[in-house]
Amino acid sequence: MKTIKIDGIKKPISVLGLGTMIFHPRKKGQCFSILDTFVENEGTLIDTAEIYGDPEQFGYSESTIGMWLEERKCRENVVIMSKGCIPDTCEALHPNGLKVSPKHIHAAISGSLERLKTTYLDIWVLHRDDPNVGVGDIVEALNEEVKSGRIRTFGGSNWQVKRLEEANEYAKKHGLQGFSVSSPHFCLATAKEPYWPNTAYVTAEDKHWYEKTKLPLFAWSSTGRGFFAKGSRDYYHGTIDIVDKK
Repeated sequence: MKTIKIDGIKKPISVLGLGTMIFHPRKKGQCFSILDTFVENEGTLIDTAEIYGDPEQFGYSESTIGMWLEERKCRENVVIMSKGCIPDTCEALHPNGLKVSPKHIHAAISGSLERLKTTYLDIWVLHRDDPNVGVGDIVEALNEEVKSGRIRTFGGSNWQVKRLEEANEYAKKHGLQGFSVSSPHFCLATAKEPYWPNTAYVTAEDKHWYEKTKLPLFAWSSTGRGFFAKGSRDYYHGTIDIVDKK
């Protein structure tokens, strides 16, 4: 499988990542089989989040992956990307819910490390943004995590391009590490409305920005939530505009 490199990560990162949104320990056999098959086919990037699981908001996806990592003893063969800090979620894991703030960034990373049974995350990503929080506070907190060794690098999911620019300009000005990845919605179709509140999708203008800056883009729902899967037209209930039928 084709791979890419990202500063701060020595391991090759497969261009296809494995999403684990509905993993749960009760489906251990099925989840382990999916993970095993992915790795056997040279996949290395495993995408999870503290909110992922079935049901959500209890860290079940991370816990399942942690069990697999421990049993397979393959931590150094995979790249783990986890996400956190969707405001006002995961109250079972974090009393009073989460915010986008240094305090909650540190807490979210601690929880993910514990559930994943690992001492570090290859990539940690803010699952949402809060434009009311200064990028300086966020960049400083994430650099503390890199310095401590708990994460190798970091990024933003559902961050607007303008905010990514502001964060990386702050990092450059202060001699700090900036955002290494971005994870917005990007696929062959454009959604008429966001799948979830405060999510971001790539516009034509954004696409040119990513091409210019070369910032790695980790797309989510790249197949339109199954819209392009065989037979999906029979069960898909969303609203999508096809932008290219070729």
